Amino acid sequence: MYHNLNPNCCPSSEVRSEASGCCTPHFRHFISKKEIKEMLEKYREQLQKELAGVDERISELSKKEA
Repeated sequence: MYHNLNPNCCPSSEVRSEASGCCTPHFRHFISKKEIKEMLEKYREQLQKELAGVDERISELSKKEA
């Protein structure tokens, strides 16, 4: 069912995600609204950092073109 080149990548305490093929820890099915909000805030922070990195890279490339 899982298509991963390395069948030994997951310890027995982890499951392989069908979407990515990567190993992920077991995750609860029921999460409180507070936990969801905290996860979304952390995700937003990561996206903001990613965007800052993209902006920085664009700036660097623009300077090289000039």
